Amino acid sequence: MDTTPEPNRRWHQYALRWPLLCALLLALLCGWFAVKMEQARRQKALVEEIENVGGLVWRDYQFDADGSLLTKDPQPPGPAWLRRVLGDDFFMNVVKLDLTQTEIGDAGLEHLKGLPHLQSLYLGTEVTDAGLAHLKGLTELRYLNLSRTHVTDAGVQGLQKALPHCTIRRP
Repeated sequence: MDTTPEPNRRWHQYALRWPLLCALLLALLCGWFAVKMEQARRQKALVEEIENVGGLVWRDYQFDADGSLLTKDPQPPGPAWLRRVLGDDFFMNVVKLDLTQTEIGDAGLEHLKGLPHLQSLYLGTEVTDAGLAHLKGLTELRYLNLSRTHVTDAGVQGLQKALPHCTIRRP
């Protein structure tokens, strides 16, 4: 009779568990990073387009905790060397837009969904009720100025239902 012990096959089962788990975690991290880089790229392109047509843009690091605009030279978050590698938009969000001096109309508002952290928005004369439908996904919007627009009460009521925490100023 052969008294040689059989090989322990359970060892192989556990030996692969940790490398596979590490590979899964690395894949999830790379996926998050790719999504974040794409969001930053879209935000940068949208900001450049808005500034090219005369819009004004403010980012989150330009305000203090109370929401007051910082007057002294605010510095973007993150280490400078990493901002050079990944880009400034990776570390910040656009929180305020002034489009009153632009000709951005209803169709142009569709692109604002690329700014999900937008909190204040000032719109210009080219905006009507139809354009307000594009703002319904901006759940962080807290202030909307429609004083120079052609928006009616019906349009404002529809938007107020979608954004109950938003203060809307109209003519």
